[in-house]
Amino acid sequence: MNRRILLAIGIFIALIVVAAAGWWLLAPGGQANPRTPDPVVIGVQPIDSSGLLYIAEDRHFFSDNGLAVTIRDFDPPVNGVTAMQRGEVDLASATEYPVVMSAFNRENISILTKHVQVQTVSLFGRRDRGITNASDLRGKTIGVTRGTLADFYLGRFLTLHGMELRDVALVDVQPGQFATGITTGRIDALVCWEPYSTSIRSQKGDTIVEWPVQSGQPAYGVIVARNDWIAQHPDLVVRFLRSLNAAAEYTTTHPAESRAIVRSRLNLSDSYIAVEWPRNQFGLSLDQSLVLTLEDEARWMIANNLTNATAVPDFGKYIYTKGMEQVKPGSVNIVTGGSWP
Repeated sequence: MNRRILLAIGIFIALIVVAAAGWWLLAPGGQANPRTPDPVVIGVQPIDSSGLLYIAEDRHFFSDNGLAVTIRDFDPPVNGVTAMQRGEVDLASATEYPVVMSAFNRENISILTKHVQVQTVSLFGRRDRGITNASDLRGKTIGVTRGTLADFYLGRFLTLHGMELRDVALVDVQPGQFATGITTGRIDALVCWEPYSTSIRSQKGDTIVEWPVQSGQPAYGVIVARNDWIAQHPDLVVRFLRSLNAAAEYTTTHPAESRAIVRSRLNLSDSYIAVEWPRNQFGLSLDQSLVLTLEDEARWMIANNLTNATAVPDFGKYIYTKGMEQVKPGSVNIVTGGSWP
C-alpha cells in the first residue's frame, strides 16, 4: 500500500482515539469532569419551610448545576445570618427581619431571592395564669426570641389589641427552650413557631389558649449573602438560584415525593407534614410585597425605639436582582429609590 495512504490512515485512527479519550474523560462517568463542583455552604433553619433546599440537595439539582452544597442548621435563622456575616457560611436562609436590622446598621448583605412564604407563628397563653382573652396579656411575662421576626409579630398583635410592648414583660426564650418555658411556668405566654407549636399543643392541651400572631402577614423565607461574596461569585449565585428554582418546580410536578423528602430529612411525622406542608407557598421571586414588608418592619422598629435611625432605609440597596433576572426574569418586580451597590 502506498506510504502516503498508510500515513493518512494512521493519522485518522490517531485522531479518533484522541477524540474518544477526550469524550470519555469529560463525560459524567469518566475519571475527570470538565470542572470540579464549586463548594457553597448555607445556613438553614431545619424546618419544613426550608423544603426547597432539602429537595434541591436530594434530587441533585445542586450537583447538576456544578455545586457542592453543604447545609448547616441554625435555629433561630438569625444565627445563620450572623454566621454568614462572619464568613462562617457563604449564604443564609432566613426571614426578612434580619435584613431590616442589617440595613439600619448599614451592613453589606443583600437578599438574592424569596423562596417561601408562610404563616406558622402562634402566641400561647396559660389559662392557669388568667389568660383567656388577648387583653389578659397586659402585665404578663411573655417569652419571645429577641431580635427575630417574632418580636415584630408580637408587637403588632399587642397593638391590634390596644397594648404596646411596654405593657408586658419580655423574656428572651430560644427555640430549644420553648417547650420547657411554657410548661414549667417560667413565663405566662410564649410566641413560637412550628414544629415547636405542635409539641406544645400536645403537652398542654386545653390548659393553654392559642392565637395566630402574624395578623395575616406572612413570613418570607429569603436567601441572603454578603455583598463581597456576591460580587466575587455572580455565576455561583445564578447556579444556586437555578437549583432552587428546579426544586420549586419539582414541588409542583411531584408533590407527594417532595413532602416525603422533607419528612424523611427532618424526621417529621406523616400527620405533621399533612397539616403543615400546605401552609408553605414555595416559589422564587423578588416582588414589591417583599419591599413593602421590609419597610413596614423598619417603621415598626423606629416607632418602638429598637434603632437609633429615624428614616426607613432604601431597601433597593439590599436586594440583588441580577441573579433572578437571569434565572426567572418574570418574577422580578420591585420598585425602590436606589439600586444594589
